[in-house]
Amino acid sequence: MYTYYRWVTIEGATDGYYVYHTKVVSEDGNVLLDVPGALYSYVKEVSENEYGLFLYCYDLSVTPFIIWTNIYSLPGKLFTIDQAKKSGFSINTYPNSASDFVNIDYSLPDGVSVAKLHLLDINNIEHGVYQLDGFTDHLRLQTRDFIAGTYFYYMESGGIKSETKKVIIR
Repeated sequence: MYTYYRWVTIEGATDGYYVYHTKVVSEDGNVLLDVPGALYSYVKEVSENEYGLFLYCYDLSVTPFIIWTNIYSLPGKLFTIDQAKKSGFSINTYPNSASDFVNIDYSLPDGVSVAKLHLLDINNIEHGVYQLDGFTDHLRLQTRDFIAGTYFYYMESGGIKSETKKVIIR
C-alpha cells in the first residue's frame, strides 16, 4: 500500500490545497484498491479475529472540507511485522545479489528443532521448500538454475513465521 499527494495551486491565488491518493498493489503490480482522497490508513481489529483496513479521506478542494472514512474487510489471518520479529526466528542472506549461490544463515527459536524455508518469486510462485534443523545454522543454495529476478523467503514452523526477506538472483 502506498499514498501519494500533489499540491494544486488555485488559479489566480498564491495558495492551494493537497490532493491525496492511496493504492493497494499486489506483488505483481496489479492494483487491488484505488482510493482517491485517502491519506491516513491503519488496520484495526473490528471483532474477534476479524480486521478492517481504515482509510481516512479528504477533499480539500471545497469549503468546508469534506472528510470521510472508508473501511474494508481483510480476509484471512492477520500477520504483522511485529509478530514476525517476536517469532524468535533469525534469517539473513549473503551475497545479496547472488549469481552462483546464496548462503542463508538462520537460527531457530527456543523449543523449535525443525522448520521450513519457503522461496517464492515476485509472482508468489513457490520455487522451493527446504528443511532446516537446529543441527546447523545455514543453508547454501545453488542459484545458477534460477531465473534472474527478485525472490522472497521466510521460515515457518508450527504456524509461526519469520519476517519475509528478499534476495536478488542475477
